[in-house]
Amino acid sequence: MLSLAQKVIFGAATSALLLAAAECCVRLALRAPPKSDPPPLEFVNADFGSGFPIERDETLFWRLRADGAIPNGTETINHEGTAARRSSGRSRGHAADPCIGDSSTFGIGVAEDATYARRLERWLASSPTRWEVVNVGVPGYTSFQMARFVATRARDLEPDVIVVYAGAWNEYMPAIGSDDAHSAGRMRDWAIGRRGLSLERLHLVRWFRKLLAGVQSTSRPSKTKEYVWQFSTKHERPDGPRVAPEDFRANLAEIARLTKEMAARPLFVTPPLPAKTRERVPDGEDYARIVREVAAAENVTLADARERLTRPIEEDSQYFGDGVHPNDTGHGIVAASLGSAMKRAGLVDAALVPPGLLAERGSS
Repeated sequence: MLSLAQKVIFGAATSALLLAAAECCVRLALRAPPKSDPPPLEFVNADFGSGFPIERDETLFWRLRADGAIPNGTETINHEGTAARRSSGRSRGHAADPCIGDSSTFGIGVAEDATYARRLERWLASSPTRWEVVNVGVPGYTSFQMARFVATRARDLEPDVIVVYAGAWNEYMPAIGSDDAHSAGRMRDWAIGRRGLSLERLHLVRWFRKLLAGVQSTSRPSKTKEYVWQFSTKHERPDGPRVAPEDFRANLAEIARLTKEMAARPLFVTPPLPAKTRERVPDGEDYARIVREVAAAENVTLADARERLTRPIEEDSQYFGDGVHPNDTGHGIVAASLGSAMKRAGLVDAALVPPGLLAERGSS
C-alpha cells in the first residue's frame, strides 16, 4: 500500500503528464501560440480595434507598427520604427526635430508629403544645418501618452527640438472606466500579472486565458458607442475626460522638463480646430489656453497655429478635412506657424523665408 508521500508524488507526476499531454495536443492543434488576452482597457478613440496598424504597448497603451499599411489609402506611414534605428553619432551640422502628436500630426486625410512635418522639413532644407524632421504622431494619443513617449523613447531620436501638438481633441474625449493616468496603472497591473505567471509560456494556459477573456468580453459589452452618444448629444462624460485640464497642464510641463533635460528645445503648437467644432465642443478653448500658459511659464517657444486658423464657419472646408483634422492647406499653415516660431527662437536663420511658406497673416 502506498504511503502518503508516495501518493502525493504519484499524483503530482500524473498531473504533470496530463498537463504535458494536453499541452502537446493544443500545440499540434493550434500550431501557432495564441495571443495573450488584451488588457482590461477601452478607449473612445483610436485603440486596438481602430483599423490602423496598431499593436499593444505596455507603456503607451498602443503604438503604430512601422511597417503597417494605412487604411485610408494615403501615403502616410508611421516613422517611429525607422527613426528609432537612426545611427548614433550624428555629424556636425545635423539636427533632429521629432514631431510628437495625435492623428493631426500623423496626417489623417492627407498624403504623407503634405503633413506639416514634411513641409517643415522641406523648408528647413534651405538651412545650412541639415535637419531631420521625424513624424511620430499616433492617432488617438493624448498628452499623457506623449509625455510617456518623451520619457521612454525620445532620447533614441537624439532630438535638438521636439515639436508637441497636443490638446486638439483626445484629451477631452470621454474616458471609459478611468482617465489615462489611472488606466496606466491598470495596464501596469495587467502586465505584471502576465509576467508573474510562469505558466503563461504554455499554449494551454494562454488558450484558456484567451477563452476566458472572450467570455468576459461578451458578458461585459463595450461602452464605446454609449459614451460617444452621450458626449455627442448631451456633452456628458460619465467617467470624466481622458485627461483633465490640470493633468494636461502637468503633462505639458513634464514634456518641457524632460525635453530640456535632453538638452533639446521644446516647441509647443496650439492645435487648430474648425469653427463649427469649437462652437459644438467648447472644451478645446480651455486646452488651447493651457498650452499658451504652460509655454509662457516654462519658457517654451510657441507656434500659435490655432490663432492663425481661427476662421469663420463658412471657411472650415478650406482648411479642414473634417471636424478635427487640417487638410493640405491647413497643414501648410501649421508648418508656417512652426517655421515662424523657429525663426523667433533663433533656431534657424531669420532670412530663411521661401516663397509662399510663411505668407499667412503676416508671419514673416
